[in-house]
Amino acid sequence: IASQNVLEDLDIEKSKVESEKAKDEAILASIGDGLVVVGQDLKTVLINRATEVATGWGSQEALGKMWGDIVELSAEDGTPVPLEKRPIFLAVKKGITTTTTYLYTRKDKTKFPVALTASPVKVEGELIGAILVFRDITREREIDKAKTEFVSLASHQLRTPLTIIRWYTEMLLNRNIGKLIPKQKDYLEKIHQGNERMIE
Repeated sequence: IASQNVLEDLDIEKSKVESEKAKDEAILASIGDGLVVVGQDLKTVLINRATEVATGWGSQEALGKMWGDIVELSAEDGTPVPLEKRPIFLAVKKGITTTTTYLYTRKDKTKFPVALTASPVKVEGELIGAILVFRDITREREIDKAKTEFVSLASHQLRTPLTIIRWYTEMLLNRNIGKLIPKQKDYLEKIHQGNERMIE
């Protein structure tokens, strides 16, 4: 009877462990950012649904393979990042946490910008792998580009009339079209100074 109770207790504990594991996996799978977990050998242990959607690679294609062999990592100029400089390598082999931006290549060979963080995973002081979290920053880049173009266009559109005001006030102040009374000169100087501040 005692051994039967021990077996029942073991079954209950096993069930609890499996339930906790299922919860942990569900939490990791539901994270909105891409998530990749690799072991000490740099082979992929887990990827979440967001990673599958972003890269086009499924779990079955990625698990057991080196993440860098599946998804190409390149610098902003498109040059591939060597293995020893990749954030996931630095996390696993040197215990370094890295936060940076790079380009990922999807399964269909299209590239997209990502902001990523790779961190070492330690259990009782022993480095057992790394976790990589990334997000697609394509939309942020588009917004930044639109903002830059708007500022450039607005700046150009504002500068043109300000330059015309400068020319005419300078012509008047230099008496190119006749003499000014002191009050007119005072007003023009104020207009000219205000216009110069706006141009700056």
